[in-house]
Amino acid sequence: MPRLTRLRFVNVGHENARMDDLTLNFCDEAGSPIDSTLWLRNGGGKSSILNLFFSLLFPNRRQFLSARADQGVRALEDYVLVGDEAVVVAEWQLDSPPGEPVRWYLTGGFYEWRQSTLERLFFASYVHEPHLTLDKLPLRGENGERLTLYGFKQAWQNLGNAYPRAEAHETPHQREWRDILKEARIDPELFGYQLRMNSREGGADELFRFRDTDGFVDFFLWCSPPSAETSSRRTSRPSAPPCAKGSNSCSRASSLPKG
Repeated sequence: MPRLTRLRFVNVGHENARMDDLTLNFCDEAGSPIDSTLWLRNGGGKSSILNLFFSLLFPNRRQFLSARADQGVRALEDYVLVGDEAVVVAEWQLDSPPGEPVRWYLTGGFYEWRQSTLERLFFASYVHEPHLTLDKLPLRGENGERLTLYGFKQAWQNLGNAYPRAEAHETPHQREWRDILKEARIDPELFGYQLRMNSREGGADELFRFRDTDGFVDFFLWCSPPSAETSSRRTSRPSAPPCAKGSNSCSRASSLPKG
Protein backbone atom coordinates (compact mmCIF):
# COMPACT_ATOMS: atom_id res chain seq x y z
CA MET A 1 0.00 0.00 0.00
CA PRO A 2 1.40 3.47 -0.84
CA ARG A 3 2.64 5.40 2.18
CA LEU A 4 2.44 9.14 2.66
CA THR A 5 5.90 10.67 3.09
CA ARG A 6 5.32 14.45 2.98
CA LEU A 7 2.55 17.02 2.63
CA ARG A 8 2.98 20.58 1.40
CA PHE A 9 0.46 23.42 1.73
CA VAL A 10 0.96 26.76 -0.05
CA ASN A 11 -1.28 29.85 0.37
CA VAL A 12 -4.16 27.79 1.69
CA GLY A 13 -6.20 27.24 4.81
CA HIS A 14 -9.16 28.65 6.67
CA GLU A 15 -8.71 32.28 7.68
CA ASN A 16 -8.08 31.17 11.29
CA ALA A 17 -5.48 28.54 10.33
CA ARG A 18 -3.54 29.77 7.30
CA MET A 19 -0.52 27.99 5.81
CA ASP A 20 1.72 30.22 3.68
CA ASP A 21 4.18 27.45 2.78
CA LEU A 22 4.23 24.51 5.15
CA THR A 23 5.77 21.07 4.59
CA LEU A 24 5.04 18.18 6.95
CA ASN A 25 7.53 15.31 6.94
CA PHE A 26 6.36 11.82 7.88
CA CYS A 27 9.72 10.05 7.46
CA ASP A 28 12.50 8.94 9.78
CA GLU A 29 16.11 10.11 9.49
CA ALA A 30 16.76 7.55 6.74
CA GLY A 31 13.89 8.94 4.67
CA SER A 32 11.58 5.96 5.19
CA PRO A 33 7.90 6.67 5.94
CA ILE A 34 6.84 6.05 9.52
CA ASP A 35 3.60 6.19 11.49
CA SER A 36 3.25 9.78 12.66
CA THR A 37 1.10 11.76 15.07
CA LEU A 38 0.34 15.43 14.60
CA TRP A 39 -0.05 17.35 17.87
CA LEU A 40 -1.57 20.83 17.78
CA ARG A 41 -3.60 22.95 20.17
CA ASN A 42 -7.30 23.34 19.51
CA GLY A 43 -7.73 25.62 16.52
CA GLY A 44 -4.16 25.00 15.37
CA GLY A 45 -5.16 23.59 11.99
CA LYS A 46 -5.44 19.80 12.42
CA SER A 47 -8.87 19.73 10.78
CA SER A 48 -7.65 21.96 7.94
CA ILE A 49 -4.77 19.59 7.23
CA LEU A 50 -7.06 16.55 7.14
CA ASN A 51 -9.72 18.31 5.10
CA LEU A 52 -7.26 19.46 2.44
CA PHE A 53 -5.40 16.16 2.28
CA PHE A 54 -8.57 14.12 1.80
CA SER A 55 -9.77 16.57 -0.86
CA LEU A 56 -6.97 15.21 -3.08
CA LEU A 57 -8.30 11.66 -2.75
CA PHE A 58 -11.99 12.57 -2.76
CA PRO A 59 -12.41 15.67 -4.93
CA ASN A 60 -16.19 15.36 -5.07
CA ARG A 61 -17.42 18.35 -3.06
CA ARG A 62 -20.11 16.23 -1.38
CA GLN A 63 -17.33 14.07 0.11
CA PHE A 64 -15.37 17.01 1.54
CA LEU A 65 -14.50 15.94 5.09
CA SER A 66 -15.48 19.13 6.90
CA ALA A 67 -18.90 19.09 5.29
CA ARG A 68 -19.48 15.79 7.13
CA ALA A 69 -17.85 16.69 10.44
CA ASP A 70 -19.44 17.65 13.72
CA GLN A 71 -17.65 20.98 14.12
CA GLY A 72 -19.73 22.73 11.49
CA VAL A 73 -20.17 22.72 7.75
CA ARG A 74 -17.29 24.04 5.65
CA ALA A 75 -16.46 23.63 2.00
CA LEU A 76 -13.22 23.62 0.05
CA GLU A 77 -14.06 27.18 -1.01
CA ASP A 78 -13.62 28.31 2.62
CA TYR A 79 -9.93 27.36 2.49
CA VAL A 80 -8.97 29.44 -0.55
CA LEU A 81 -9.10 33.23 -0.22
CA VAL A 82 -9.82 35.56 -3.12
CA GLY A 83 -6.52 36.35 -4.82
CA ASP A 84 -4.85 33.15 -3.60
CA GLU A 85 -3.04 30.67 -5.79
CA ALA A 86 -3.48 27.77 -3.37
CA VAL A 87 -1.66 24.46 -3.68
CA VAL A 88 -1.89 21.16 -1.76
CA VAL A 89 0.59 18.40 -2.65
CA ALA A 90 1.15 14.91 -1.25
CA GLU A 91 4.32 12.90 -1.76
CA TRP A 92 3.98 9.10 -1.64
CA GLN A 93 6.34 6.16 -1.48
CA LEU A 94 4.84 3.59 -3.82
CA ASP A 95 4.93 -0.18 -3.49
CA SER A 96 7.77 -1.69 -5.51
CA PRO A 97 8.18 -5.29 -6.68
CA PRO A 98 11.08 -7.17 -5.06
CA GLY A 99 14.39 -6.20 -6.60
CA GLU A 100 13.14 -2.96 -8.12
CA PRO A 101 14.06 0.51 -6.81
CA VAL A 102 11.63 2.44 -4.66
CA ARG A 103 9.73 5.18 -6.47
CA TRP A 104 8.01 8.29 -5.15
CA TYR A 105 4.92 9.94 -6.56
CA LEU A 106 3.37 13.41 -6.31
CA THR A 107 -0.35 14.14 -6.27
CA GLY A 108 -1.58 17.69 -5.97
CA GLY A 109 -4.29 20.24 -6.45
CA PHE A 110 -4.00 23.87 -7.59
CA TYR A 111 -6.94 26.13 -6.62
CA GLU A 112 -7.78 29.62 -7.83
CA TRP A 113 -10.88 31.79 -7.86
CA ARG A 114 -12.22 32.86 -11.23
CA GLN A 115 -15.03 35.31 -10.58
CA SER A 116 -17.44 33.39 -8.33
CA THR A 117 -16.13 29.89 -9.16
CA LEU A 118 -13.25 28.05 -7.52
CA GLU A 119 -11.24 26.50 -10.36
CA ARG A 120 -9.31 23.29 -9.65
CA LEU A 121 -6.45 21.60 -11.46
CA PHE A 122 -5.26 18.20 -10.28
CA PHE A 123 -1.72 17.17 -11.17
CA ALA A 124 0.54 14.16 -10.61
CA SER A 125 3.91 12.72 -11.60
CA TYR A 126 6.66 10.43 -10.49
CA VAL A 127 9.38 12.26 -8.59
CA HIS A 128 12.23 13.02 -11.00
CA GLU A 129 15.27 14.40 -9.17
CA PRO A 130 16.17 17.20 -9.16
CA HIS A 131 13.58 18.83 -11.41
CA LEU A 132 10.21 17.33 -10.46
CA THR A 133 10.07 17.21 -6.68
CA LEU A 134 7.82 18.39 -3.88
CA ASP A 135 10.23 21.23 -3.07
CA LYS A 136 10.71 22.45 -6.64
CA LEU A 137 7.19 22.74 -7.96
CA PRO A 138 6.89 25.50 -10.61
CA LEU A 139 4.88 27.89 -8.43
CA ARG A 140 6.73 31.10 -9.34
CA GLY A 141 7.77 32.76 -12.56
CA GLU A 142 11.20 33.98 -13.62
CA ASN A 143 10.76 37.24 -11.71
CA GLY A 144 9.51 35.56 -8.55
CA GLU A 145 5.84 36.29 -9.13
CA ARG A 146 3.32 33.64 -8.14
CA LEU A 147 2.02 31.72 -11.13
CA THR A 148 -1.68 31.63 -11.86
CA LEU A 149 -3.46 28.35 -12.44
CA TYR A 150 -2.99 28.76 -16.18
CA GLY A 151 0.70 29.63 -15.75
CA PHE A 152 1.26 26.61 -13.52
CA LYS A 153 -0.50 24.34 -15.99
CA GLN A 154 1.80 25.51 -18.79
CA ALA A 155 4.91 25.09 -16.62
CA TRP A 156 3.78 21.61 -15.50
CA GLN A 157 3.20 20.51 -19.07
CA ASN A 158 6.63 21.82 -20.07
CA LEU A 159 8.25 19.79 -17.29
CA GLY A 160 6.34 16.71 -18.39
CA ASN A 161 7.56 17.14 -21.96
CA ALA A 162 11.14 17.68 -20.79
CA TYR A 163 11.12 14.63 -18.50
CA PRO A 164 8.77 12.04 -20.03
CA ARG A 165 9.84 9.32 -17.60
CA ALA A 166 8.12 11.30 -14.84
CA GLU A 167 4.78 10.62 -16.56
CA ALA A 168 3.31 13.99 -15.58
CA HIS A 169 -0.45 14.40 -15.77
CA GLU A 170 -2.92 17.19 -15.13
CA THR A 171 -6.68 17.42 -15.35
CA PRO A 172 -9.59 19.46 -13.98
CA HIS A 173 -11.94 16.46 -14.18
CA GLN A 174 -12.70 14.25 -11.18
CA ARG A 175 -13.16 11.01 -13.14
CA GLU A 176 -9.85 11.41 -14.99
CA TRP A 177 -8.16 12.27 -11.69
CA ARG A 178 -9.46 9.10 -10.08
CA ASP A 179 -8.11 7.07 -13.00
CA ILE A 180 -4.69 8.74 -12.64
CA LEU A 181 -4.60 7.84 -8.94
CA LYS A 182 -5.58 4.24 -9.60
CA GLU A 183 -2.98 3.91 -12.34
CA ALA A 184 -0.37 4.85 -9.74
CA ARG A 185 -2.00 2.30 -7.38
CA ILE A 186 -3.21 5.00 -5.01
CA ASP A 187 -6.73 3.70 -4.61
CA PRO A 188 -9.03 6.19 -2.83
CA GLU A 189 -11.21 3.29 -1.63
CA LEU A 190 -8.37 2.17 0.64
CA PHE A 191 -8.49 5.56 2.36
CA GLY A 192 -12.27 5.76 2.50
CA TYR A 193 -12.40 4.22 5.96
CA GLN A 194 -10.15 7.01 7.23
CA LEU A 195 -12.58 9.52 5.80
CA ARG A 196 -15.45 7.92 7.66
CA MET A 197 -13.54 7.64 10.94
CA ASN A 198 -12.63 11.31 10.83
CA SER A 199 -16.09 12.50 9.80
CA ARG A 200 -17.05 13.11 13.46
CA GLU A 201 -16.02 12.35 17.02
CA GLY A 202 -16.53 8.67 17.72
CA GLY A 203 -16.49 7.78 14.04
CA ALA A 204 -13.86 5.07 14.53
CA ASP A 205 -15.85 3.44 17.32
CA GLU A 206 -19.03 3.40 15.22
CA LEU A 207 -17.28 1.83 12.23
CA PHE A 208 -16.18 -1.20 14.27
CA ARG A 209 -19.46 -1.76 16.09
CA PHE A 210 -21.19 -4.91 14.82
CA ARG A 211 -24.45 -6.60 15.74
CA ASP A 212 -23.14 -10.13 15.26
CA THR A 213 -20.18 -12.18 14.04
CA ASP A 214 -21.55 -12.35 10.49
CA GLY A 215 -21.38 -8.58 10.29
CA PHE A 216 -17.74 -8.61 11.41
CA VAL A 217 -16.78 -11.37 8.94
CA ASP A 218 -18.47 -9.54 6.06
CA PHE A 219 -16.64 -6.33 6.96
CA PHE A 220 -13.30 -8.14 7.31
CA LEU A 221 -13.67 -9.80 3.90
CA TRP A 222 -14.58 -6.47 2.33
CA CYS A 223 -11.45 -4.81 3.78
CA SER A 224 -9.13 -7.64 2.66
CA PRO A 225 -7.40 -6.81 -0.64
CA PRO A 226 -7.78 -9.60 -3.22
CA SER A 227 -4.73 -11.62 -4.18
CA ALA A 228 -3.51 -11.62 -7.77
CA GLU A 229 -5.16 -15.03 -8.27
CA THR A 230 -8.55 -14.06 -6.88
CA SER A 231 -8.56 -10.65 -8.55
CA SER A 232 -8.02 -12.31 -11.94
CA ARG A 233 -11.20 -14.32 -11.35
CA ARG A 234 -13.18 -11.45 -9.86
CA THR A 235 -14.92 -9.40 -12.52
CA SER A 236 -16.21 -6.68 -10.23
CA ARG A 237 -16.24 -5.56 -6.62
CA PRO A 238 -19.22 -4.05 -4.80
CA SER A 239 -19.00 -0.29 -4.51
CA ALA A 240 -19.71 -0.43 -0.78
CA PRO A 241 -19.05 -2.85 2.11
CA PRO A 242 -21.90 -5.12 3.14
CA CYS A 243 -24.22 -4.20 6.00
CA ALA A 244 -23.78 -5.93 9.32
CA LYS A 245 -26.58 -8.46 9.62
CA GLY A 246 -29.42 -6.98 11.60
CA SER A 247 -27.68 -3.63 11.91
CA ASN A 248 -29.48 -0.31 11.60
CA SER A 249 -26.76 1.15 9.39
CA CYS A 250 -24.33 0.14 6.68
CA SER A 251 -20.61 0.78 6.42
CA ARG A 252 -21.04 2.53 3.08
CA ALA A 253 -18.62 5.41 3.11
CA SER A 254 -15.05 4.24 3.92
CA SER A 255 -12.00 5.05 6.20
CA LEU A 256 -8.76 3.98 8.14
CA PRO A 257 -7.40 5.02 11.58
CA LYS A 258 -8.19 8.44 12.92
CA GLY A 259 -5.06 10.57 13.13
